[in-house]
Amino acid sequence: MSQGNFFAIGAAEFSKACELGLRPAVALLVLACGTQKDNSTTSWSAQAVFNHTGMAWRRSTDAIDELVSANLVSVIKAGKKPRYKLSKPADMDSFIWLPREIIEGAGNETPPVRRLRERGDATLLQKFIELYAFHDLTADGGLPRTLVRIDYERKIIGPCGVFVMYGFKKGDTTANPIGPLRSLHGAEDEDRNKGAWVVLNPLWKMGLLEVVTYMAESSDYESEFLYPVNDDTYEAMTLLSSHLGLGGGEGFSRSLDAHLPDVGLAIRDLNDPSMVGVFRLRYRPKTAKTTVWYATEQAQTERFVAGVRKLCGLDVDINDVQGSSREIKGFQ
Repeated sequence: MSQGNFFAIGAAEFSKACELGLRPAVALLVLACGTQKDNSTTSWSAQAVFNHTGMAWRRSTDAIDELVSANLVSVIKAGKKPRYKLSKPADMDSFIWLPREIIEGAGNETPPVRRLRERGDATLLQKFIELYAFHDLTADGGLPRTLVRIDYERKIIGPCGVFVMYGFKKGDTTANPIGPLRSLHGAEDEDRNKGAWVVLNPLWKMGLLEVVTYMAESSDYESEFLYPVNDDTYEAMTLLSSHLGLGGGEGFSRSLDAHLPDVGLAIRDLNDPSMVGVFRLRYRPKTAKTTVWYATEQAQTERFVAGVRKLCGLDVDINDVQGSSREIKGFQ
């Protein structure tokens, strides 16, 4: 089987399997999950399809036969213990890298692909897989904000040293049918989901999408992230609130507490610091890129927490750093 907790499938090959129907698409995903290092050779068969997705053995066999007839799979060895070779792209950039959990499940959870098969929605399964090719943890923290995001309204709380404190209020959630969801432009389902929400809303309700929050340099959808808003940064901001309350800034402290957890801190130089909600696929392939992303987020969090602790450790009178309305007007 593939090394590591991930596997690959050709984007074009999977698209062709989806044209054959839900069952062949599911079967190809299972066979791909069982491939060796070449991302092609597999000894997984109809029995594996049955085990991981609940598709009856006969229908699993029929689905694999359809893949063979479509030249998406070739038979290396027939019989009770068959071996197959999956058609794959020559270009590595044409692979979609997927977490094994979507086939094998995590803990006692029912595997996502089985849940999607049971739902019987071929489009939802196809778009779920294709979103992994659009998902960029290192650049976007998940799905691009141009596709889907939650915007926040910003309110200035006050200056603190070289920083400015902000409170945020959750605003609109917006999705655009672009990338793998561009075919959904003008679409509407029986639940009145429209456009990209025809796919995003069911995946969200199924727990296959999650929302995470970031502080960003600006409200531009391509702006860089300053730090993730998580438990560690939340604790740092409560520490700052306590520091302000004890240092003569009771008003700032109360305002911070009133906005928690939706509070942020940014240096004065930024004209449009923003909070944004990012949609992220819950299961992630543990590739080298994922490792880099995780390390980057950890470093951003640690720098932020260290900066707040240093700020709280300074013996500074709050009246000396609160500034004037003229000085901070540009941040409003």
